Amino acid sequence: MKLKSFVATGTVGLLAIIGAVQVVRWACSLMAVALTCWGGWGIAEAAHAAPWIIVASTAGLAMSFYGMYEDNKRYKRSGYSKIVRNHARNPEYPQDEEMGA
Repeated sequence: MKLKSFVATGTVGLLAIIGAVQVVRWACSLMAVALTCWGGWGIAEAAHAAPWIIVASTAGLAMSFYGMYEDNKRYKRSGYSKIVRNHARNPEYPQDEEMGA
């Protein structure tokens, strides 16, 4: 049973890697076409620069996500919709005391 699980996991992992490589190839091709059509670049220059642009934008996105993750770790988790309404019962503020009863 463990061999089947290993083969299944390996197959899924291999297919995921192949899919990721294919997505990167398509992104590079689209970037080269965009640079050629709208950027005024030559075909050879666009084909040479497209992978570096993809790598730079992916690295920038990864750094941005890491920065957001680090900022998020500073905040304490608390319940949502919790409203504190006891300021009227505080003796330090007699002007806020409740009227009546």
